Amino acid sequence: LEDEFEEYTQLTEDGDFVKSEKPLKQLEKDASKMERNIEVIPPVYNNLKNVFPQQLSELQAGFAKMTDEGYMFTQNLSQMLSDIQSECDQNMVDLTNLKIAEAQANNKGIADEIDDIYDILSHEYTARQKVEHQTKELEEFIDHAEKHQLELMNELDRLQQNYELNNNELEDAHELDQKIKQISNRFASYINRDDDEKVVYTDVLN
Repeated sequence: LEDEFEEYTQLTEDGDFVKSEKPLKQLEKDASKMERNIEVIPPVYNNLKNVFPQQLSELQAGFAKMTDEGYMFTQNLSQMLSDIQSECDQNMVDLTNLKIAEAQANNKGIADEIDDIYDILSHEYTARQKVEHQTKELEEFIDHAEKHQLELMNELDRLQQNYELNNNELEDAHELDQKIKQISNRFASYINRDDDEKVVYTDVLN
């Protein structure tokens, strides 16, 4: 910007107003870009310097606390948090080098990743509350489903001996039987776990 201004000044002082038009337009373009950057840089910098570090600190503390309390996660949250920190560091470098568009886009991606981890922690916490408060209901539901499924399979076997059933009915019954067994096995693993054994509560409910 300074070079364009000096060129424009020199040309106007020499009285060459025709040639001075080009550096003038470039000067106006650069000045406009600088004004846009002045608007964009502060919020991006604030996120990288203040907002994201605070959120990452909260997530680290929350993750550590939940792990100590027996929570377990299918995702590698430690690695995810470490990756986000690296992305923040790199984005600060990009911002310093005035790669504004890249920094803006990366900031949006970082914010989304942080939100995802908040959701993971929240969902697992909520799932544990549901499992612990609904263990009796889940046990009764699974017991009822298993008994009903056993009656259904026995009835299908009886009908198969006396009538010709199409394959879809038998396949559907066996598929349902497998799903009920999967649910029952997951719930049994939770009920029969050791006191110090960790469990993914969202898996129990899925």
